[in-house]
Amino acid sequence: MAQSSRSTSGGGSVSRWAGQHRSGFQQRKQHETAAGWLLAAFLLSAVVPLQAMAAEERHPPALAEPSAAALERAAAHARANPITTKTWKWLTKATNAARGHRRWGHVLDAGTGPSSMSWLCTQPTESVVAVTAARAMSTKLKAELKAPCKPVESPANTSANGQQPTYDGRSRKAGHHPNTLLVGTWFAREEGKQPLTEHPVYTAQKFDTVLADYLLGALEHFAAFTEQKMMDVLVSSIKDDGLLLLCGRKPYPYPGPQGYRSLKYSTARKIVLSAERVRDAAMLLSHQREYREFPAWWVREALRQRGVEIIDQESFAGRVDLEYVTTQLGWARREARKVDSASLSAGLLRHIKELQAAADADARLNRNGGVNIGGAYFIVARKP
Repeated sequence: MAQSSRSTSGGGSVSRWAGQHRSGFQQRKQHETAAGWLLAAFLLSAVVPLQAMAAEERHPPALAEPSAAALERAAAHARANPITTKTWKWLTKATNAARGHRRWGHVLDAGTGPSSMSWLCTQPTESVVAVTAARAMSTKLKAELKAPCKPVESPANTSANGQQPTYDGRSRKAGHHPNTLLVGTWFAREEGKQPLTEHPVYTAQKFDTVLADYLLGALEHFAAFTEQKMMDVLVSSIKDDGLLLLCGRKPYPYPGPQGYRSLKYSTARKIVLSAERVRDAAMLLSHQREYREFPAWWVREALRQRGVEIIDQESFAGRVDLEYVTTQLGWARREARKVDSASLSAGLLRHIKELQAAADADARLNRNGGVNIGGAYFIVARKP
């Protein structure tokens, strides 16, 4: 019994020791757990700001509200030149929806003309750099637009002594001359001039908004085989989270000789096609490259390959009237006179005259805004 009592007494000691041991173990465990939570909280407090900074770098803050000067300029131009075409109205709405109410920032009009430039001037842009390869287009811009919308032409991008001019943007930033005009080609070097990709006005900044209005269709004429390079330039010109606005014309069909004869087109539509073809033929026969339009699917694929997100897109039916056909035939006539062969030039001019007479006599071209043919597409895309 004593032995049993000792065993019981010993067992009680062991139990008390075990209980004390467990209690100490639990206390140490609690301390370790508390310390672990403190360490985790410290590490989290350090990591979260870093993650927030990384997220901010990936998704920079929204573009600032337009300045008072930009709002005033836009309102004044819109009163004098209200937007009436449904295509520009759609692009205005889609652009504002993509980024917030009327935030445009600094803009590049990569293939400018009076229509695109006037439209941009109805938006609260802080500045516009407008680019054209055609001297005739720069003359047209200066004649049709008024200050402050009318862009001020920058000097040639190579000075007389072969040095690049310096670019001082202070007057533009101050709002005295918010818009700048560059005349030249994006890539080709000619007469000692550097391409516009090296012009100090272009290289001095990246842009919040880039507009390419019917630019791709003109590249075949001004800078053949550079369409992919042009897409690279457009995308690289945009700031992160900036917008690229692309406008293009749907290519007209090329059905071939038999297809053309069986084409279920009205006479008016066939006149439109013939006017386009004789213009292109005259350009080729005078040793120039013609214009070439790109379909919307080509542009979408080019954007996806460059990691640009398409936010919105829309297509519009084309409407062609007698005025448009007459303009194209006038253009064809000027090109036909440049053809070296006198007999060939005379044949082209005779055909152009016949087409003009047919267009003048066609009732469909002369009433109700003309005929539906072709069309245009508009794409709003964001650079991540």
